[in-house]
Amino acid sequence: MEEYSNKQRKHSGIPTIYKVGLFLIVLIFAIGMYVYFHPSFSTQVIYHGEEEVVVQAKGIMVWDEELLSSTTKGMAVMNYSDGSRVTARTHVASVYSGEIDEGKSQSIKNLSEKINTLETSIKNRNQDSREQESSGAVLLKKMSRVAYHSQNGDFQAAFKECSEIEGLALGENGATPEKELEKLKRQRDDVERTITGQKDAFYSQTSGMIYSKADGFETTITRQTVEGADSKLFDSLWGAKPVDYSKTEGNYVFGKIVNNYEALMLVKISKKEAADIETGDVLYIKSPDVSGGKIACTVSVINLDGREAVLTLKVSKHLDTLYAERKAEFELIKKSYSGLRIPKEAIHENESEKYVFVIKDSVVKKKAVEILCEKNEFVIVKEDNQNSQNVLLYDLVITKSKNLAEGMIVADSR
Repeated sequence: MEEYSNKQRKHSGIPTIYKVGLFLIVLIFAIGMYVYFHPSFSTQVIYHGEEEVVVQAKGIMVWDEELLSSTTKGMAVMNYSDGSRVTARTHVASVYSGEIDEGKSQSIKNLSEKINTLETSIKNRNQDSREQESSGAVLLKKMSRVAYHSQNGDFQAAFKECSEIEGLALGENGATPEKELEKLKRQRDDVERTITGQKDAFYSQTSGMIYSKADGFETTITRQTVEGADSKLFDSLWGAKPVDYSKTEGNYVFGKIVNNYEALMLVKISKKEAADIETGDVLYIKSPDVSGGKIACTVSVINLDGREAVLTLKVSKHLDTLYAERKAEFELIKKSYSGLRIPKEAIHENESEKYVFVIKDSVVKKKAVEILCEKNEFVIVKEDNQNSQNVLLYDLVITKSKNLAEGMIVADSR
């Protein structure tokens, strides 16, 4: 009987091991199935973004220029500093045929600049109706302002008014701008009388920015010579050498006046890069020297030639920045896109649309998107906040997911 009991215990222990093993197998299988079928995902908040389509380009500036030259051989003394704006029919320089040392030249230039500044100030004053009052009336007004500011404890403003009264009083004693102007002109005449030889006054024919140097391209790169430019002409101008005016027969060249209202730029890019550009498009030249980092220009002519394209651009802003170089290589912005920036991995596509999944109120929702630009790992999509069915700023977009479907309820955690 005892032998039978031992056999029974041995026999009953085998099923227990099987049961434990079976339980472990089922548990592992269940965990695996849960892990495999359980939804998982990663998200990213949508923010604004901008992308640019940029190409490398070569450009040649085409200016409207008046070359300053004289039949008198000698030395030119400019009445204005480089970069100053002058109007047409302005006395911009004097050309002296005799010997003139650097000290006298600089003295005449300094006096001329003071004269020009003072003449402009007098002109503006006479055009200002507020300055047409008599000096006595102005003094009375300023004295009343001094009393007013003093009563209110604003002694800084009162001191400023007193300083201006002092200036007016000096004016009454004879130190008027007109008399100061006469004095400066006499001083310039005195210096000029010490210079031997002929003096020719030079008057500008056009208005613009004046410069005391010419780069030698004023007569070869003009609006007339670049009209209808193709890649062959562009290459010819790009490789052209400047004219040395000192070695040419003719007048003595001593500077130029550059129109600073509008200029042309010839730009050469590949035909492929120009395929989506049309006349009237606004392109941008990248420049760290201006506010916003780019200079706007409008396409006026497109000349396709073999594998290359030459664009004629009109430029009317930041011309002083572009003046520094006649020829330059730069980055040209063809297109700029602004919208919502979304990772490419979040975009899904079927035969009829492109869309993303977002989590809204803990529910997975499908939203169609209109892609404006693709670049690197991101796309820029059109933003339309008027329709809640569209992707919106700060939406939580699903970038990666597994076993996730539209309409599922998930944790809306950020």
